Amino acid sequence: MSQQPSSVTDDQVESSQSSSAMDNLKETMVEEQIDTIEKNNSTMVEEMTPSIEYKATETSEKNTQSKHNDLYVLIHGLHGNQKDFQFIAEKLKELYNSDETPEHAIIIDCACNEGKTHDGIESLGTNVLKEVLKIIYERKVSLSNGKKLKLSVIGHSLGGLIARYFVKLVYDLPSGDIEISKDEEFQEHRKYFVDNVFPHLVPCNFTTISTPHLGSRRPGGTYFKSIYRFAAHTFISLLGLTGKELKLDDGNSIEESLLYRMSLPESDFVKVLKKFPQRTLISSCNLDSTVPFPSSSIRSFNPYPLNEHAEPSVKIGGASSEFLTSNAYVNLLNEFFTPYGKETVSTERIDHLLKASWKGTEHEPFVGDLNDKCKKLYRDNNCEVEFEETILKNLQDIKWRRIDLDFTVSSSLQAREIHVVVVRKKRPIRFGNGSEQMDGCGERCVNLISALSKFDSDNLVVN
Repeated sequence: MSQQPSSVTDDQVESSQSSSAMDNLKETMVEEQIDTIEKNNSTMVEEMTPSIEYKATETSEKNTQSKHNDLYVLIHGLHGNQKDFQFIAEKLKELYNSDETPEHAIIIDCACNEGKTHDGIESLGTNVLKEVLKIIYERKVSLSNGKKLKLSVIGHSLGGLIARYFVKLVYDLPSGDIEISKDEEFQEHRKYFVDNVFPHLVPCNFTTISTPHLGSRRPGGTYFKSIYRFAAHTFISLLGLTGKELKLDDGNSIEESLLYRMSLPESDFVKVLKKFPQRTLISSCNLDSTVPFPSSSIRSFNPYPLNEHAEPSVKIGGASSEFLTSNAYVNLLNEFFTPYGKETVSTERIDHLLKASWKGTEHEPFVGDLNDKCKKLYRDNNCEVEFEETILKNLQDIKWRRIDLDFTVSSSLQAREIHVVVVRKKRPIRFGNGSEQMDGCGERCVNLISALSKFDSDNLVVN
């Protein structure tokens, strides 16, 4: 759900975007150096370490036999690691252990892709599958007495695309249509899962946070945006097969690219996604230059005005009607409708959000402006993302719930942290003042995501 566009003039928008683009270009160069150092360090550590230790967070209940009701798979993004989901995993654990009549959960915060995120989405999704099957096998998870295991998957950034591939692989397991590995250990894990867990598995919640569903192409246009496009595309080209996939350049044509194929209605990727009764997109209204709003919200129009610099804060700027017409959801999300959660959301505020524009979504279709006639690529109204029309329409047809997070920051440099603040991920460098307030914003995001995931699982009716 969205606010109505402001009456800012085109000149003001162009001036603001040009200045922001130059800031982003400078900051991207800094981040490229940081990411390169981190990647090199990760590679050296990886070469020195025989294997990754598989870890997972779980509730206090140690006996897994016939106890677990929920399975959470948390998947980090590009150049990420298991610690990216540390706070969400801890919050979920806290929520389950604090229940008066607690259900039980396995919470797997994946470690298998650390240092490998350039290898391509298929490889990364396969790694996640292997890790999940290994943990399920080692814990001897088994269901009895008619119990079901509700599956919730949460992916941050690139992790959301990996998650889409992962869930497809999970549902390929019983048919034996996939040939991931012929080694005896994997086959043993696969057989255990298919025999003991899969018959009781129920898809529950699929959530992506700041995920580039439309890819990571930039449209260019103005002088500054063209420079930024060149810098961004050059950086993405350094990301191996993953970079090609994000640019839709991994095939002889866009129609052969993985993201295009993953969007096709008849594909298993889409069929499996539709099995999840709750599919949620969590996006930042503005400021996320790593994954801009149109790509993470699968939307070709951004109606949100930029906030002026002020003390860092975050609130729900827009939400789907499912969240606004249900008293249960309004009560659950109440503290997040205002910047600091210190007041009860007003009826007027809810009514305003209900009447807000849905332009650029499946509810109010808007293709966007043609950006590349030869490749039939379009751009959003703010010229942040260049996307392929079919991918946009196909993904919108899946139907999603949306929560758009409206951040206020104290400086343009601080805005660079928005992409990682949404999962409260720690960075080696923090720009500007207000670090504590930004961390507070991250904590609020973690609480929102965790509470919503737990609520959806608790309220899923399983036949």
